[in-house]
Amino acid sequence: HPNVVAIYDVNAVDDRPYIAMELLNGQSLRAWNQQRMREGVDCPFGDALGHVRQICKGLAAIHDTGMVHRDLKPENVFLLDEARPDGTTLKIMDLGVARAMGGLDTSSTSMGTLEYMAPEMMTAPQAAQPSADIFSLCVILYELLVGVVPKGHWQPPSEGRLDIPAGVDKLIERGLSNNPRSRQASVEVFIADL
Repeated sequence: HPNVVAIYDVNAVDDRPYIAMELLNGQSLRAWNQQRMREGVDCPFGDALGHVRQICKGLAAIHDTGMVHRDLKPENVFLLDEARPDGTTLKIMDLGVARAMGGLDTSSTSMGTLEYMAPEMMTAPQAAQPSADIFSLCVILYELLVGVVPKGHWQPPSEGRLDIPAGVDKLIERGLSNNPRSRQASVEVFIADL
């Protein structure tokens, strides 16, 4: 999919595994957002929505294959220096902890990055469903709009910025639900709500 980094080969040399993937020029969403924060500039609402829509397209393709990313975060979203002819401006990367939905994972009790990890990933990472990636997506959207990750009792984005409609608060609140069944059931539902 245009919004997912292309993998060309998976192999091993001298018992060392490697993955050959497309060469990308640009920077991570983390680096892009940190630069804006250093400059004291809010992420424009339209830019945040544009990035999230493209992440959704890539996630939908990943989920359509029966996989869950499980470590979606700004470091794993790459902004291209130049838009591709098809309009693609970002790629989801690092599917190193991705698993088939319902696939067995006996190597650890949790996977992912704590600040972006859905609560169920702490206790049952092997049972991860697309709703876990939706949780992570909402953390990313919140961080783009507010500048910090939501923790505990978080401030709705529209209360801190006049350019953000209150409906975004409800979208994020639903996506950050502790109960995975209360979140948007799929990326397609999230996009429709967006």
